[in-house]
Amino acid sequence: MEKIFHTGEKIFFTTLIICMISYLYFTILPLNDTTISIGCIFLIIYFGVNFFVGSISDLKIIESIIVGIMGSFIGVFLSMFALYAHLIMNDYELAMWIIKPYYAPTMSLVNLYFNKVTIGYPIILMFINISLVVMGTIYRRIMNKFMIKI
Repeated sequence: MEKIFHTGEKIFFTTLIICMISYLYFTILPLNDTTISIGCIFLIIYFGVNFFVGSISDLKIIESIIVGIMGSFIGVFLSMFALYAHLIMNDYELAMWIIKPYYAPTMSLVNLYFNKVTIGYPIILMFINISLVVMGTIYRRIMNKFMIKI
């Protein structure tokens, strides 16, 4: 159990740092092609951390799902407040403002492919992050299975 919490904390705090740095980056700098291109680095790191931690940790599949949920807890926490603002207070702009730090690392992807971000986008990101941790764990198990032991 300690291994799960340690790995979950590692993903949580790494994701928190990436989210805050990218939120400040995309808030301060004007959006142009150069900003979006450099912002792709945040996107790669944001998704790569989940896969990397899943691949270096010796976890079972259920444990990796728990670790992925712990790593995505920033999104869960902010989504609860955003859903409250959207559904109870009927303020869509406030809801998107609340949840924006969580999906800020993917702003380059958002600006390139999506016209409008809805309240469901961060929830999809949470499932992607959880599945990346699980895929990293599966990758590790496959690589360990095919390693030749001398």
